[in-house]
Amino acid sequence: MADLKQHQCLHYSLISRASEWGTAANPVETHGRLSVNNGEALCEAAKQGVGIVALPRFIVTKALQQGDLLEILQGCPVRRESVYAVRVSRNYTPRKVREAIEFFQREFDF
Repeated sequence: MADLKQHQCLHYSLISRASEWGTAANPVETHGRLSVNNGEALCEAAKQGVGIVALPRFIVTKALQQGDLLEILQGCPVRRESVYAVRVSRNYTPRKVREAIEFFQREFDF
């Protein structure tokens, strides 16, 4: 992880740089010349060789499968972010909202 400081790391601008790389116990602050608020744009920049990137798997799966990107920190623990479902009432949750929440729990292992 410490080697990341020697690379151009592409940054997602809506979170702190220390939170983006490393773990909660061992954050790594990185540097890089590109910072944007769009994961798809970061993926494309990484594919073009601008630098390395930390992105959710659902954004990079296709690029990994096609060989456009290479996973370099396999097996390293990553910091997980929280996701919250905000709903109007605990007493009544429409079926489609409840099913959407259950879908996200299954798909993203929350």
